[in-house]
Amino acid sequence: LLVSQERPVLRRPPLLLPTSRQLAARSFVHTPLPTLPAQGGGHVAMDRGMSSPLGKSLQKLGYDDGDILDVLSEHAGSLEKGIDQVEAKAAAKIIGALDSLANPSDEPKDTILESKVRAIFSYGTLRADFSEEGDKWGVVREGNGCIWKHAVVRGYDLFQDPHLTYPFATPSRDPNTKLKGTLLTWASENTFVEKLQQCNQIEGFDPSSDNGLYLRAVVQAVPTETKANDSEVIEAYIYYQDKNPEDLTNCWTFPNGDWLKPEDRTKLTSAKKNS
Repeated sequence: LLVSQERPVLRRPPLLLPTSRQLAARSFVHTPLPTLPAQGGGHVAMDRGMSSPLGKSLQKLGYDDGDILDVLSEHAGSLEKGIDQVEAKAAAKIIGALDSLANPSDEPKDTILESKVRAIFSYGTLRADFSEEGDKWGVVREGNGCIWKHAVVRGYDLFQDPHLTYPFATPSRDPNTKLKGTLLTWASENTFVEKLQQCNQIEGFDPSSDNGLYLRAVVQAVPTETKANDSEVIEAYIYYQDKNPEDLTNCWTFPNGDWLKPEDRTKLTSAKKNS
Protein backbone atom coordinates (compact mmCIF):
# COMPACT_ATOMS: atom_id res chain seq x y z
CA LEU A 1 0.00 0.00 0.00
CA LEU A 2 1.51 3.28 -1.16
CA VAL A 3 0.41 6.26 0.89
CA SER A 4 0.38 9.89 -0.14
CA GLN A 5 0.25 12.74 2.32
CA GLU A 6 -3.55 12.84 2.22
CA ARG A 7 -4.84 9.43 1.12
CA PRO A 8 -3.63 6.04 -0.07
CA VAL A 9 -2.58 5.76 -3.72
CA LEU A 10 -5.00 3.22 -5.17
CA ARG A 11 -3.57 0.50 -7.34
CA ARG A 12 -4.71 -2.83 -8.71
CA PRO A 13 -3.48 -5.73 -6.52
CA PRO A 14 -1.60 -8.50 -8.35
CA LEU A 15 -4.32 -11.16 -7.97
CA LEU A 16 -2.87 -13.63 -10.46
CA LEU A 17 -3.85 -16.66 -8.36
CA PRO A 18 -6.53 -17.09 -5.70
CA THR A 19 -5.24 -17.12 -2.16
CA SER A 20 -5.50 -20.26 -0.04
CA ARG A 21 -8.20 -18.42 1.93
CA GLN A 22 -10.30 -18.00 -1.22
CA LEU A 23 -9.70 -21.58 -2.35
CA ALA A 24 -10.77 -22.93 1.04
CA ALA A 25 -13.89 -20.80 1.05
CA ARG A 26 -14.85 -22.02 -2.42
CA SER A 27 -14.13 -25.71 -1.87
CA PHE A 28 -15.50 -26.24 1.63
CA VAL A 29 -18.89 -27.99 1.52
CA HIS A 30 -19.86 -29.06 5.04
CA THR A 31 -20.56 -25.76 6.79
CA PRO A 32 -22.99 -26.09 9.73
CA LEU A 33 -22.95 -22.37 10.43
CA PRO A 34 -25.52 -20.86 12.77
CA THR A 35 -28.49 -19.73 10.70
CA LEU A 36 -29.06 -16.06 11.41
CA PRO A 37 -31.98 -14.31 9.72
CA ALA A 38 -30.81 -11.13 8.05
CA GLN A 39 -32.05 -7.79 9.30
CA GLY A 40 -34.07 -5.67 6.89
CA GLY A 41 -33.27 -7.90 3.93
CA GLY A 42 -29.69 -9.02 4.33
CA HIS A 43 -29.21 -10.26 0.77
CA VAL A 44 -30.55 -6.98 -0.55
CA ALA A 45 -28.06 -5.16 1.66
CA MET A 46 -25.21 -7.30 0.35
CA ASP A 47 -26.28 -6.78 -3.27
CA ARG A 48 -26.45 -3.07 -2.56
CA GLY A 49 -22.92 -3.20 -1.23
CA MET A 50 -21.52 -4.73 -4.41
CA SER A 51 -23.58 -2.46 -6.69
CA SER A 52 -22.74 0.68 -4.71
CA PRO A 53 -20.19 3.22 -5.95
CA LEU A 54 -17.75 2.00 -3.29
CA GLY A 55 -18.21 -1.67 -4.18
CA LYS A 56 -17.86 -1.01 -7.91
CA SER A 57 -14.74 1.11 -7.41
CA LEU A 58 -13.10 -1.70 -5.42
CA GLN A 59 -14.06 -4.27 -8.06
CA LYS A 60 -12.35 -2.10 -10.68
CA LEU A 61 -9.19 -2.28 -8.60
CA GLY A 62 -9.30 -6.06 -8.94
CA TYR A 63 -10.23 -7.14 -5.43
CA ASP A 64 -12.12 -10.39 -4.81
CA ASP A 65 -15.89 -9.98 -4.41
CA GLY A 66 -15.99 -12.06 -1.23
CA ASP A 67 -13.20 -10.00 0.33
CA ILE A 68 -15.01 -6.78 -0.62
CA LEU A 69 -18.19 -7.95 1.11
CA ASP A 70 -16.24 -8.91 4.24
CA VAL A 71 -14.69 -5.45 4.43
CA LEU A 72 -17.73 -3.36 3.44
CA SER A 73 -19.79 -4.76 6.31
CA GLU A 74 -18.25 -2.15 8.62
CA HIS A 75 -18.23 0.74 6.13
CA ALA A 76 -21.92 1.06 5.29
CA GLY A 77 -21.74 4.82 5.71
CA SER A 78 -19.31 5.11 2.79
CA LEU A 79 -21.17 3.01 0.21
CA GLU A 80 -22.36 5.97 -1.86
CA LYS A 81 -18.80 7.18 -2.55
CA GLY A 82 -16.08 5.76 -4.73
CA ILE A 83 -12.94 4.72 -2.85
CA ASP A 84 -11.13 7.83 -4.13
CA GLN A 85 -13.81 9.99 -2.46
CA VAL A 86 -13.85 8.24 0.91
CA GLU A 87 -12.24 10.04 3.87
CA ALA A 88 -8.51 9.27 3.89
CA LYS A 89 -8.42 7.35 7.19
CA ALA A 90 -11.38 5.16 6.22
CA ALA A 91 -9.95 4.60 2.73
CA ALA A 92 -6.65 3.44 4.23
CA LYS A 93 -8.54 1.04 6.49
CA ILE A 94 -10.55 -0.39 3.57
CA ILE A 95 -7.56 -0.80 1.25
CA GLY A 96 -5.39 -2.16 4.08
CA ALA A 97 -7.96 -4.81 4.96
CA LEU A 98 -8.42 -5.83 1.33
CA ASP A 99 -4.66 -5.98 0.74
CA SER A 100 -4.19 -8.11 3.86
CA LEU A 101 -6.73 -10.60 2.47
CA ALA A 102 -5.53 -10.56 -1.13
CA ASN A 103 -1.79 -10.33 -0.52
CA PRO A 104 -1.12 -11.31 3.09
CA SER A 105 2.15 -10.19 4.61
CA ASP A 106 4.47 -12.96 5.69
CA GLU A 107 5.28 -13.09 9.39
CA PRO A 108 8.85 -14.44 9.56
CA LYS A 109 9.40 -17.69 11.41
CA ASP A 110 12.09 -16.13 13.60
CA THR A 111 9.72 -13.36 14.63
CA ILE A 112 7.02 -15.86 15.58
CA LEU A 113 9.40 -17.97 17.62
CA GLU A 114 10.70 -14.95 19.53
CA SER A 115 7.42 -15.08 21.45
CA LYS A 116 6.76 -17.83 23.97
CA VAL A 117 3.16 -18.20 22.76
CA ARG A 118 2.53 -21.55 21.09
CA ALA A 119 -1.27 -21.76 20.97
CA ILE A 120 -4.23 -20.26 19.10
CA PHE A 121 -7.65 -19.66 20.65
CA SER A 122 -10.43 -20.08 18.08
CA TYR A 123 -14.08 -19.17 18.57
CA GLY A 124 -15.63 -19.17 15.07
CA THR A 125 -14.97 -21.01 11.82
CA LEU A 126 -11.49 -21.95 13.09
CA ARG A 127 -12.95 -23.91 16.02
CA ALA A 128 -11.79 -27.50 16.08
CA ASP A 129 -15.38 -28.59 16.81
CA PHE A 130 -16.86 -26.51 13.98
CA SER A 131 -17.77 -29.76 12.22
CA GLU A 132 -16.96 -33.45 12.28
CA GLU A 133 -14.08 -32.71 9.91
CA GLY A 134 -12.68 -30.00 12.17
CA ASP A 135 -12.48 -26.30 11.37
CA LYS A 136 -13.66 -24.77 8.10
CA TRP A 137 -10.18 -24.09 6.75
CA GLY A 138 -8.24 -27.31 7.38
CA VAL A 139 -6.04 -25.85 10.12
CA VAL A 140 -7.16 -28.69 12.38
CA ARG A 141 -6.76 -31.73 10.21
CA GLU A 142 -6.10 -35.36 11.03
CA GLY A 143 -2.41 -36.10 10.68
CA ASN A 144 -1.03 -32.58 11.20
CA GLY A 145 -0.42 -33.14 14.91
CA CYS A 146 -2.99 -30.68 16.25
CA ILE A 147 -3.90 -31.16 19.90
CA TRP A 148 -7.01 -29.24 20.88
CA LYS A 149 -9.27 -28.79 23.87
CA HIS A 150 -12.26 -26.67 24.83
CA ALA A 151 -11.33 -23.46 26.61
CA VAL A 152 -12.57 -20.00 27.61
CA VAL A 153 -11.00 -16.57 27.65
CA ARG A 154 -12.30 -13.51 29.48
CA GLY A 155 -12.74 -9.92 28.44
CA TYR A 156 -14.25 -10.34 24.97
CA ASP A 157 -17.81 -10.05 23.65
CA LEU A 158 -18.97 -12.13 20.69
CA PHE A 159 -20.95 -10.71 17.77
CA GLN A 160 -22.01 -11.59 14.24
CA ASP A 161 -23.05 -9.31 11.43
CA PRO A 162 -26.33 -10.90 10.19
CA HIS A 163 -25.15 -10.42 6.60
CA LEU A 164 -21.98 -12.50 7.13
CA THR A 165 -21.37 -16.17 7.90
CA TYR A 166 -18.77 -15.82 10.65
CA PRO A 167 -18.49 -14.06 14.02
CA PHE A 168 -16.04 -11.61 15.53
CA ALA A 169 -14.89 -10.99 19.07
CA THR A 170 -14.31 -7.48 20.33
CA PRO A 171 -12.87 -6.27 23.66
CA SER A 172 -15.56 -6.05 26.33
CA ARG A 173 -16.19 -3.39 28.93
CA ASP A 174 -16.60 -6.25 31.39
CA PRO A 175 -13.28 -8.07 32.03
CA ASN A 176 -15.20 -11.12 33.28
CA THR A 177 -17.16 -11.70 30.05
CA LYS A 178 -16.52 -15.24 28.83
CA LEU A 179 -15.72 -16.25 25.26
CA LYS A 180 -15.90 -19.99 24.53
CA GLY A 181 -13.96 -21.87 21.89
CA THR A 182 -11.11 -24.29 21.31
CA LEU A 183 -7.43 -24.05 22.15
CA LEU A 184 -5.19 -25.27 19.32
CA THR A 185 -1.63 -26.45 19.87
CA TRP A 186 0.92 -28.50 17.93
CA ALA A 187 3.82 -30.57 19.22
CA SER A 188 6.09 -29.33 16.43
CA GLU A 189 7.20 -25.70 16.52
CA ASN A 190 7.58 -25.73 12.75
CA THR A 191 3.97 -26.85 12.35
CA PHE A 192 2.81 -24.16 14.79
CA VAL A 193 4.59 -21.50 12.74
CA GLU A 194 2.99 -22.81 9.56
CA LYS A 195 -0.49 -22.86 11.11
CA LEU A 196 -0.16 -19.39 12.63
CA GLN A 197 0.89 -18.02 9.25
CA GLN A 198 -2.12 -19.77 7.71
CA CYS A 199 -4.44 -18.27 10.33
CA ASN A 200 -2.97 -14.83 9.68
CA GLN A 201 -4.00 -15.20 6.05
CA ILE A 202 -7.46 -16.58 6.84
CA GLU A 203 -8.19 -13.74 9.25
CA GLY A 204 -6.69 -11.01 7.11
CA PHE A 205 -4.20 -10.15 9.85
CA ASP A 206 -1.30 -7.94 8.82
CA PRO A 207 1.54 -8.07 11.38
CA SER A 208 2.93 -4.81 10.02
CA SER A 209 -0.29 -2.76 10.15
CA ASP A 210 -3.44 -2.10 12.17
CA ASN A 211 -5.54 -1.97 8.99
CA GLY A 212 -6.09 -5.70 8.55
CA LEU A 213 -9.55 -7.29 8.68
CA TYR A 214 -8.70 -8.72 12.12
CA LEU A 215 -6.21 -7.74 14.79
CA ARG A 216 -4.33 -10.22 16.99
CA ALA A 217 -3.62 -10.26 20.72
CA VAL A 218 -2.35 -12.61 23.42
CA VAL A 219 -4.95 -13.86 25.89
CA GLN A 220 -5.04 -16.15 28.90
CA ALA A 221 -7.00 -19.27 27.89
CA VAL A 222 -8.36 -21.62 30.54
CA PRO A 223 -9.16 -25.20 29.42
CA THR A 224 -12.63 -26.25 30.56
CA GLU A 225 -12.00 -29.99 30.63
CA THR A 226 -9.77 -29.96 33.68
CA LYS A 227 -10.40 -30.70 37.33
CA ALA A 228 -12.05 -27.99 39.41
CA ASN A 229 -8.88 -27.39 41.42
CA ASP A 230 -6.67 -27.30 38.34
CA SER A 231 -5.86 -23.68 37.50
CA GLU A 232 -4.08 -24.33 34.18
CA VAL A 233 -3.78 -21.14 32.13
CA ILE A 234 -2.28 -21.10 28.64
CA GLU A 235 -1.21 -18.02 26.70
CA ALA A 236 -2.72 -18.06 23.23
CA TYR A 237 -3.25 -15.80 20.24
CA ILE A 238 -6.75 -14.51 19.51
CA TYR A 239 -7.96 -12.74 16.38
CA TYR A 240 -10.45 -9.96 17.04
CA GLN A 241 -11.96 -6.77 15.64
CA ASP A 242 -11.94 -3.45 17.49
CA LYS A 243 -15.38 -2.15 16.55
CA ASN A 244 -16.93 1.22 17.28
CA PRO A 245 -20.17 0.89 19.31
CA GLU A 246 -22.25 2.22 16.41
CA ASP A 247 -20.93 -0.59 14.18
CA LEU A 248 -22.53 -3.14 16.51
CA THR A 249 -26.10 -1.92 16.02
CA ASN A 250 -28.32 -4.75 14.69
CA CYS A 251 -25.54 -7.30 15.10
CA TRP A 252 -26.32 -10.56 16.83
CA THR A 253 -24.64 -10.93 20.19
CA PHE A 254 -23.99 -14.17 22.04
CA PRO A 255 -24.30 -13.54 25.79
CA ASN A 256 -23.08 -17.05 26.61
CA GLY A 257 -19.99 -16.52 24.44
CA ASP A 258 -20.56 -19.67 22.37
CA TRP A 259 -21.03 -19.18 18.63
CA LEU A 260 -22.03 -22.80 18.08
CA LYS A 261 -25.11 -22.26 20.25
CA PRO A 262 -27.01 -19.74 18.10
CA GLU A 263 -30.24 -20.43 19.97
CA ASP A 264 -28.86 -18.26 22.77
CA ARG A 265 -28.18 -15.24 20.55
CA THR A 266 -29.95 -11.89 20.83
CA LYS A 267 -30.04 -8.86 18.57
CA LEU A 268 -28.15 -5.83 19.79
CA THR A 269 -30.43 -2.92 18.94
CA SER A 270 -28.61 -0.16 20.79
CA ALA A 271 -25.25 1.20 19.72
CA LYS A 272 -23.24 0.02 22.68
CA LYS A 273 -21.14 -2.97 23.66
CA ASN A 274 -22.26 -5.43 26.26
CA SER A 275 -21.62 -4.30 29.80
